[in-house]
Amino acid sequence: MKTKLASLLTVLLGLSINAASAEEANLQGDVGLEYTSQNYFRGQSVSEEALQASIGADFNVGSLGAFVDFLTSQSLEAGEDKFDTSVGVQTSFLDDALSVSVGLLHYEYTAGDAELEGFVGATYNTILSPTMRFYRNTDESLSTYEAAVSHGFDVGVADLTLGAGIGVTDLTTAVDSDYYELSALASRPISDSVDAFATFRYNDADNRSKYDTFGGIGFRVQF
Repeated sequence: MKTKLASLLTVLLGLSINAASAEEANLQGDVGLEYTSQNYFRGQSVSEEALQASIGADFNVGSLGAFVDFLTSQSLEAGEDKFDTSVGVQTSFLDDALSVSVGLLHYEYTAGDAELEGFVGATYNTILSPTMRFYRNTDESLSTYEAAVSHGFDVGVADLTLGAGIGVTDLTTAVDSDYYELSALASRPISDSVDAFATFRYNDADNRSKYDTFGGIGFRVQF
């Protein structure tokens, strides 16, 4: 665990130094707070009735972009804090039609058990924004493959984003699970930098006896 955290902090420090030394570094990001009635990760339940806080930052260094995202989740029923952090770099090709990212994902959803994964992803910047990502655990021979699409609409009273995703993840070296999620997010600005939002999701996995539907509300502040 200490080795994983040290590796993650090294990456964070390197990204921060690069951003600080770049003459034209452009920093932007957001801070959010959300209540959700369920919390799922790759089709597996993490907790029920959780309050989640997040912070994300993006900055450009020349033609290369970098990002840092942190999320912490506290169940309102019982249990320890859960959190995850992702860091990486991204760039675009083919006149910005294709975006590619690589990075690290660190998460702790079980007390005393931390995971560190490397990932690579690609998004085709057209209608539905098709995205694919591959994750590989750095300690174990476990992999995850994900594919997703999404599209946004202006429905007058709010901006509506619909999404769909599928994935397959290795639960152990001998057992994997397919999972599926549909989502709808409605957001509305309440000031120049603050948005309020509501979410609704359908989540299912082939190793569970039934699907689940759940929702959430929250707000996000952009900077």
